[in-house]
Amino acid sequence: MQGVQPLFPQFVEAGSSSLLAFYLLLFLMFAALAYAARRIDKSEVTTAPRRFGKVSSGVVVFVFIFSVIVAAGLPGVYYFPTVPLLFGAIISLCIWFSFSRYGAALGQAFSLQTLVAFQGFRIPLEFILRDWGETGTVPLVMSWAGQNYDVISGIAALVFAPLIPKKKSLAWIPTVIGALLLVNVLRIVLMSSPFPFSWQLERPLQLILHLPYALIVPLCVVPALIGHLVVIRVMLRGAK
Repeated sequence: MQGVQPLFPQFVEAGSSSLLAFYLLLFLMFAALAYAARRIDKSEVTTAPRRFGKVSSGVVVFVFIFSVIVAAGLPGVYYFPTVPLLFGAIISLCIWFSFSRYGAALGQAFSLQTLVAFQGFRIPLEFILRDWGETGTVPLVMSWAGQNYDVISGIAALVFAPLIPKKKSLAWIPTVIGALLLVNVLRIVLMSSPFPFSWQLERPLQLILHLPYALIVPLCVVPALIGHLVVIRVMLRGAK
């Protein structure tokens, strides 16, 4: 990518096996999002008027626009303010979606148990990040060898999900754990990125500059955040 290398250290590509695992995870995540989008579009809350509904098309457009921005090299050439604005817009979009009628439809389309168990995808993701930390693709602090303990979120989700049908309030435990650890991940991302106030790392975090690595944001971080917010919404309104 022209314009990136003079500003950042040489990016270390992931090994073929972990990259293949990442591609597989991205495919499964996109398939899960597409399925969820169709369920939302067909719900009584949204009732999409066309064959390809608003949320379904929105998922495709969102991932496409994000990919174009990365492929065009904007985050590399104009890291500031492109990256902060991009993340700010994405987080705002997640909050809006989760508490909109679409978030309500998502909460109705799937059981509380399913919404909680979904966070289990974070287990294979953390194994991938652990491997990337070893190869230098990401700073080691981004893995559980550093300060990222997000694998606990996936474990908690899978442990408590089977118990939720009998006691709905148990959904709070993996949700609070997962939300706090997700905030911790965002903290690590912020502090390991090449900002003036961040940690002075020899190799700062550069995933946002390269495809397919940057797709971890729209296909992993966004679903995790929306998943937690929707569960919180369902719980506050009284899970059924």
